[in-house]
Amino acid sequence: LVAEYPAAKARLAAFSELVDTDLLDLLCGDELRRDTLSVHLAMTGFGLVAWEWLTEVRGLRPRMLAGHSLGEIVALGCAGALSAEQAMLLARERGNCLAEACERRPGAMAAFVGASLARMQATISAWIAASGLAERLWIVNLNGPGQLVAAGEAASLQALCAAMQAEGLTAIPLATAGAFHTPFMTEAATRLADFLRTLDFRAPRIPVVSSMSGRLLTQPEALATHLALQVVKPVRWLDVMQGMRRAQIARVIDVAGGKGVLSPLIASCEDWQVETTTLDALVRAKAGVAQGIEEELTA
Repeated sequence: LVAEYPAAKARLAAFSELVDTDLLDLLCGDELRRDTLSVHLAMTGFGLVAWEWLTEVRGLRPRMLAGHSLGEIVALGCAGALSAEQAMLLARERGNCLAEACERRPGAMAAFVGASLARMQATISAWIAASGLAERLWIVNLNGPGQLVAAGEAASLQALCAAMQAEGLTAIPLATAGAFHTPFMTEAATRLADFLRTLDFRAPRIPVVSSMSGRLLTQPEALATHLALQVVKPVRWLDVMQGMRRAQIARVIDVAGGKGVLSPLIASCEDWQVETTTLDALVRAKAGVAQGIEEELTA
């Protein structure tokens, strides 16, 4: 992206000075850092620069935006609900809050696949209740018709994974620093709420779909509360996709490298005829191909 869009380097340098972290080193350095704060800053800086490239260089005008968990801050920044600079500062504060919460309440997360979402919800919820672990384990991400994520205390989650594998499900441990979107993050949400009240939110210029409800985020005065609650509430990504489907969105850009993480989830909705591409594919495409993709995406 930096090679394709020279302004990206200057933009990332400005963001780096703002948050006192070298984002170019985070994104382009030899070592991939996965600590919570680094991930927050790298993903947010990358997303904001990617948005500028998509809109200023490629001339795309998306009809709707959404973000999975941290990505929602990027989506709101791109939609003009807060400035890019405020989005970076918010990402830094969120990253710090969650990192401290992970130290106080260590936890883990795992994805489950292998059955319908309804069956997995019922099976996992019943096991958690029967095991007396309702205050240690939670279902936190409803990602698609055949994927959900659970999180909580590491030992309890390990037991859940073993039990679900015996039920025929596949458990995939996730490389996260803690149990995000659970009550383990309550103190982080409280601290983050104080910071959010200092930001100047505006009405989004482009509709943004809430990752908590699948409904549109339209009221600027409600965004601070929403973003604080978001760190302790489940991500309902399937609801986001259903909201986009109802809006007759037919093409989606996954702002990611490689094949992307969200594209397969979007494509998994069998009743939604949608085409997906990644930012990586757009950047790497040859000029003629890129022009063709542009024309298709803006049609």
